[in-house]
Amino acid sequence: MQNAYWRFSDPYNYQYGQGSLGDEPKDIKFFFNSAVYRYPSKDFNYYGATGSLWVMLPDDDELGARIMPPFQGAAGGPSGGAILTLHGKEVDIFVHPMALKPGAIYEKGQQINFSGQFGPTLASKVELDIIAPSGKSQSIRGTANKFGYFYEPSAAFIADEVGTYNVKVNVYHDGDTSAGKVELPYPS
Repeated sequence: MQNAYWRFSDPYNYQYGQGSLGDEPKDIKFFFNSAVYRYPSKDFNYYGATGSLWVMLPDDDELGARIMPPFQGAAGGPSGGAILTLHGKEVDIFVHPMALKPGAIYEKGQQINFSGQFGPTLASKVELDIIAPSGKSQSIRGTANKFGYFYEPSAAFIADEVGTYNVKVNVYHDGDTSAGKVELPYPS
């Protein structure tokens, strides 16, 4: 295959979360795959799965299409650059909130949960500090699963105050990647 990079302008039948113009530069997608292999006469079962992150590059990207280990060489591998640049800052890791969304409106007495998908799809760490209108703080700490998904049901809490809650989020990776273990300072 001479040019195997994905460049579509298809709006994907206007599926939820898809832009009306299709894939645009800086768009991201998460891909998850799984397989089951069974050999009943040998009583053998194997289950495998992968998770990956895809970023739509602009046509004039200096490095061009690439498949690279994460964190710009922080684990000893080559650097394919940052995942994205946001307000002039290179971003090597992020969490996409899934349960507690920015700007969401909750009613007093409602249970609040946090879950999120990490990019890259690794067992990274998350630290959340949720500050209630009175200044009271609730902390959530944890590690994503090996596919980068985080959810800790025991960290749920009740929104018992009326007003704006602020959430401070820190994500970082201090473990292994496809290129090896990351070194200090950990990508965050």
